[in-house]
Amino acid sequence: MLHLPCYQYHHNADSQSVIPARKPHTMEASGDYFLVFASPASARAYTDELLRLKRLVRSNTPRAMVPFIRPPPGYMVDGEDVHAAVQSFALVLPSLVVDLQEWTEPFTPYISKLLENGGYEALSAGEEETAGQVLLHAEGESLTLNMLQEAIYRDSRDRGVAWNLAERSPLRRLMVGEEEEGDDGSGGARAKKQSDLMARWIVQLKTNAEAKRFVREWHQRRLPIAPWYRSEKHVPRPLIKAELVW
Repeated sequence: MLHLPCYQYHHNADSQSVIPARKPHTMEASGDYFLVFASPASARAYTDELLRLKRLVRSNTPRAMVPFIRPPPGYMVDGEDVHAAVQSFALVLPSLVVDLQEWTEPFTPYISKLLENGGYEALSAGEEETAGQVLLHAEGESLTLNMLQEAIYRDSRDRGVAWNLAERSPLRRLMVGEEEEGDDGSGGARAKKQSDLMARWIVQLKTNAEAKRFVREWHQRRLPIAPWYRSEKHVPRPLIKAELVW
């Protein structure tokens, strides 16, 4: 599924918002999105227009083993510039299927809370004045606060420039609810999910641009920490996964 849109009605709202869907117990992006509209009518209008444009672009995009002439600039069909439509349509490859699901009230408690908060409560910066957040964890390693602080210090020293972290609570352990819809509520299930969360942190930076730079520098690299932090020999430093939160 490419998109998982959710539509909410607001009497005085005209705009739409986009909320990236995330896995409830890790907050990792799932690749789906909630599209929130001012009204069901606005949602249907968006869906109709999206599917219309996709059909137009697909019919004017070359396919393997099929003779094709690209539409030249200014080529009009029913009053629309086909060349411009093909060039600007970047939501999905024309050959792929767009999976749209329309959700209307009454919503499930999970979706209602998501819409009420405008996103995931666990990722909220609260009262901290921060414009950039990064979701971070290490594969196969439960990072402690001291380990992460040491890693950021060493990275800043090696770069020669300190990261522009938020002044208050720059590093925050990710906290979410222990139970998910459909969970049996058993202690074993909760313990497993809590252990998954132990390794996940929110790194709060003062600007969104700094957060993007942090992701570029840290994602898919080895943890920048002293090699002797483990007692085992010949064990590589854990691989970092860093993702911009928006």
